[in-house]
Amino acid sequence: MIDNILENQSYYFVDKEIVIVNHRNLLNLAIVRYVDSNKEFVVDINFIETKPSKERFISIKDIVGERNK
Repeated sequence: MIDNILENQSYYFVDKEIVIVNHRNLLNLAIVRYVDSNKEFVVDINFIETKPSKERFISIKDIVGERNK
């Protein structure tokens, strides 16, 4: 599995367990799903925290509620 965004592809892995399937900049929405599931759900892209790095790694701890524990 990979953690980095792949250029020119419509999906990428996040935290090795969630896939962002489609991201629409206009609406600030992303369709995401767990790697081991076919169910997809929509999230606000503002909840996806980007870290400044050359790899452009994205953490989605806010989405899965890790920050509230």
